[in-house]
Amino acid sequence: MKKNAFFLCFYIVTFVVMLVNGIYLVVNNAFIDISDVPSGEYRSTSFSPDKKSELKVYSIETDIGNAVRVSHTRNGKTENVFWQVDSKNASIFWKDNNTVIINGIMLDFSKDEIFDSRSINSIFNDGLMGWEK
Repeated sequence: MKKNAFFLCFYIVTFVVMLVNGIYLVVNNAFIDISDVPSGEYRSTSFSPDKKSELKVYSIETDIGNAVRVSHTRNGKTENVFWQVDSKNASIFWKDNNTVIINGIMLDFSKDEIFDSRSINSIFNDGLMGWEK
């Protein structure tokens, strides 16, 4: 009887832990906003081939290490498009006027793509917290 009660408690605790972790994962990813990242220290600027888009790179020291933020400016509108932890700088290569590769991660601005290493899409597609698989 004690053995059955022990296993029942074990299963209940395991279920509760898994449920809490699942809820945390969903809620944490649903409310991530790349505009909330720290501003950081300016490092460099890169222009698109037609010179109509501008990417500015900033480095930030966080509690978990260094991070890189990249902002995109086009037609007077500036927004954060890239956030990656465990990196001090960003390597930028423009494929064309709308497509750029930042630290090996391709973004298409015509599709409003962004990369935020905190989001679940980034975890599944580009490595946990921005670190490569």
